[in-house]
Amino acid sequence: MGKAYSLDLRKRVVQHVEQYGNKTATAKHFQIDRDTVSDWYKRSKEKEGLIPQKPGPKTTKKVDREKLAHYVENNKDKTLEEIGKEFGVSHVAIWKILQQLGYRHKKNISVLRKKQRKTS
Repeated sequence: MGKAYSLDLRKRVVQHVEQYGNKTATAKHFQIDRDTVSDWYKRSKEKEGLIPQKPGPKTTKKVDREKLAHYVENNKDKTLEEIGKEFGVSHVAIWKILQQLGYRHKKNISVLRKKQRKTS
């Protein structure tokens, strides 16, 4: 990810839009994306202003990883869907967090039992 555009450039872009009233022409003039021009113009009219925001997640983590690890250790038979409902997130979110915690794919017990019966 590149560096944020300077505050000076942002102000000049907004002034250009206010003076000429054309966001597309302004984007071409400053060689930036039209959506960026629209975003800066909109932000200049709002409370947050043109100051660059810090990159990164805008929301806090929903799942306490320690609680999740403890829950998984005590409920090894639960599916990702069931765990997700317990923590109020999707099964995909649970899957990603478990991967980050070092958990790997759980083998299906019933399939293993069938294989053992066939070999016996």
